[in-house]
Amino acid sequence: RWQHQQMQDLKMHLPLNEVICVHDYSENYTCQDQDQSQSSYYGQTQVSIHVTILHRHAISGVDGTQSTLSDPHIVTEHLFAISDDLQHDHQSVHNCRKLVANYLKSIGCQVDVMHEWTDGCSAQYKSRHCMGDVSYSMEDFSFRTIRNYFETSHAKGPQDGAGANLKHKADMEVIRRNVRIQSAKDLYEFAMANLQEPAPTTYQASSVKLARRVFFYIDKLDPRQSGRRFKEIKGNRAIHSIMSGDQGCELSVRRLSCY
Repeated sequence: RWQHQQMQDLKMHLPLNEVICVHDYSENYTCQDQDQSQSSYYGQTQVSIHVTILHRHAISGVDGTQSTLSDPHIVTEHLFAISDDLQHDHQSVHNCRKLVANYLKSIGCQVDVMHEWTDGCSAQYKSRHCMGDVSYSMEDFSFRTIRNYFETSHAKGPQDGAGANLKHKADMEVIRRNVRIQSAKDLYEFAMANLQEPAPTTYQASSVKLARRVFFYIDKLDPRQSGRRFKEIKGNRAIHSIMSGDQGCELSVRRLSCY
């Protein structure tokens, strides 16, 4: 409850030049045909979907209004990284973070601090290598990162619904024989053609106010920096908030988030 309350407080009082990202992997999408042979059931292709719920201040050139200190306007976007790579590890997460940073740069969003919220999955967000990647945020992206971890089994939220909605829309179009999706590239092209604009606001909950969906296709992962291997962090399971410093391999830690 404390972690969720801190996240709500941050969203209500988000400083200028700071953004919030809620990261999570959706369950892999299984490609299938409406008319498929029985044997193909055992050879179905799967697609990896990484979901990011982005909260940022409005930019006049993109959103039609400019957020200011006296008149803040928070914009919510759903970002999807679609890939054939099914290894959900710290390397794939680092590539997804790079896509988000490049997107923010492309729309002219100045970022001084990135607030990330994730679950406590060791392989993806909370291992020694995951934390090590966070410590290099200033070097990699030119902004500091504060990563907050929800308690185990308590990270459900819009990120789950966003991934489920994408897969449901794709399945419905396959059932209607309007599209054939057999790879990550097919799913990406379907999403780009049909799902960038959200449903009319009359069908959205007042707490959602989704501005747009943004899709990325990862053809192949960038090669891993060979020198980045980190030593074990004792007691990291009890840590629920970390903050990068100005130098790599430096982290400040909290047992709980505090905003």
